[in-house]
Amino acid sequence: MKEENGSNLNAVNDLQNLAQIGLALSQEHELGSILEMIVNAARSMTNADAGTLYILDPEARCLRFCIMQNETTRTQINAAKTPDAPIPEPVPLYVNGAPNNSNVSSYVALTGDPVKISDVYSAQGFNFSGVKHYDSVSGYRSKSMLVIPMRDHNDDIIGILQLLNSQIAGTSKVTDFSERHEVLVSSLASQAAVSITNRRLLSGMEKDLEEIKRLRQAEEELGEKLRKAYLKTEEANVELKAAMAQTSVVRKIWMFFVLFLILAGAAWKGFEIGNLGTILSAEESMREKTADSKSIETVKVANSPVSANLSFVGQIEPLTQKIFLSPFSGKVIEKYYMEGQLVTAGDPLLKLDTTELEIKVRQARSALIRAKKDHIQIKEWAGGPRVTQARLSQARQKAILDSLKRKLDEAKILFDKGIIPGAELESAIESFENQKISAQTAEDEVKSLLALGSRDQLLIASMELQNAQAELDELEEQLAKAIITAEEGGIILLPASDEQRQQELKSIEAGSKVQQGETLVVIGDLSGLTIRTKVDEVSISKLSLSQLVQVTSDAFPEIVLDGWISAISCQALGSASGRSSGGKPPVFDVTVTVDELSIEQQSKIRMGMSAILNVTVYDNPKALVVPISAVESGYGYAQVYKKNPQTHNFEIVPIKAGITTLEQVEVLSGLALHDEIALFPDEAMQ
Repeated sequence: MKEENGSNLNAVNDLQNLAQIGLALSQEHELGSILEMIVNAARSMTNADAGTLYILDPEARCLRFCIMQNETTRTQINAAKTPDAPIPEPVPLYVNGAPNNSNVSSYVALTGDPVKISDVYSAQGFNFSGVKHYDSVSGYRSKSMLVIPMRDHNDDIIGILQLLNSQIAGTSKVTDFSERHEVLVSSLASQAAVSITNRRLLSGMEKDLEEIKRLRQAEEELGEKLRKAYLKTEEANVELKAAMAQTSVVRKIWMFFVLFLILAGAAWKGFEIGNLGTILSAEESMREKTADSKSIETVKVANSPVSANLSFVGQIEPLTQKIFLSPFSGKVIEKYYMEGQLVTAGDPLLKLDTTELEIKVRQARSALIRAKKDHIQIKEWAGGPRVTQARLSQARQKAILDSLKRKLDEAKILFDKGIIPGAELESAIESFENQKISAQTAEDEVKSLLALGSRDQLLIASMELQNAQAELDELEEQLAKAIITAEEGGIILLPASDEQRQQELKSIEAGSKVQQGETLVVIGDLSGLTIRTKVDEVSISKLSLSQLVQVTSDAFPEIVLDGWISAISCQALGSASGRSSGGKPPVFDVTVTVDELSIEQQSKIRMGMSAILNVTVYDNPKALVVPISAVESGYGYAQVYKKNPQTHNFEIVPIKAGITTLEQVEVLSGLALHDEIALFPDEAMQ
């Protein structure tokens, strides 16, 4: 009873310590302090003389030292607070592509299984050369060791907690780490991992908020600059309007002044002759005679074809491209092609090294076997050995309880008759009560074991089995793709899209290391072409799908190809601010397709050549046209001087103009075929 009470007291103390540590971790916001608290708490719980905390770096695939503590050697290193601190090199998780299971820390990080060692110098299965080297340099003696994985809320391992030399309380004598130590440190590690993850998330949010503030400040500064620029523009407009008003006033004054001089001169001339009316009449008669003698050149409205074309420059690409991606990470061991080579469907292209993938497949098969075993065990849990043993123990405890009940009844009868003393009766009562507790404990154990085989546990086991099977199927599918073969015929090319060009892809050679999803090879279909170009926002509305395009190039001047617009982007590319702030003007991607090329054309056209795209956006073969010199135009109007066939006078006729070329103007309305108009409006005005 005393041992059981002592065990319960220790459990309560452990729970209280974990709760206090969890509260302290939640109140700390500095990562270096959190990591230091974790190692201090773990050492305190286990009386460990030394402790090390590693953080997992998933990108570099290694464990990085963050905290190193050793009470005997007086070592206190916190790399999170002091990045320049002298710490050992990171522990790699993989060596030459294989899991680094020889190092105990990397083994725990890869498998997630805790490791407890009594003496590192006599332990088998791990390489402790690093620990022994540290001992030889520092004079320390490493013995017992406990290595625990740190799992976050997603059950992902984010770090490793390694403790050395558990000591008997109050002494410096080294002893083994106990099962209780393992449970306590595992619980602490879980709390610590969650605290570290929360700190990382909070740091990320703080950085995002700072970036948002910076962008908002930049937006406000830009808005202020735009406001000032707008105000300056308005001020300039006001000044311009004032200057124009002054110019208009000056012009009017000069006109009145000139008119006054003319009238004054004419009046003076008339005064000299004595008859101003006679002079004016004579001048008018002379002007009419001059006008009659002067011939006005005319032209007739005629039919003529009018068209409008747009020209763009694009880059030639294959009709279609088949991009082959690496099915898994590894090394290229065989290459069967050269760039520019023609291949047919089924030809082998590359062969990838499967050594690392085969290791993963074996691990996945082992995991599948364990998942199947666990699923069967839980499925048959109620009749399994542990439950059967617990039920036998329950039956045995029940039988003992029944026997003690009978003995207690007999003792009561004997005590009532004065045959036995009261002490013997009390002993029988105490034995019966103790056995009731044992029987209840056995019954509770059966219930708890049966709960491990519940429907929820069976569902979990079934899902883990499905996950293991899916992972194995995926790895085996990747393994089957170790040899990359051409799915269709074509020519070997480097990728041609903008995104792929930005990657600056190099030619894949034997011995190259590739990552899963990396582009390995591209096969292009040269039976036709696609030409990609960019069109500005003014011209894009004049284009439409299936519109015919004429394709030429300075690289093949004797060839003219017929194509059609196969794709028009619905969203513009360019800077977000566009022309308004001096950025790049918005442009739209347009794709032109040439469906077929002859063998001769294929031999002369190379991928990546530039091409000129001519698109006819307007065509009127029988347009009404007049010479451009006959049209008088201004802001919002266009007009000609039409000759009246009856009066032979010229009348102003408004017209609606269409396409304008260097020589003629298309008339959409206002004139008819063969109408006679003045070739030069100035003559008609006179």
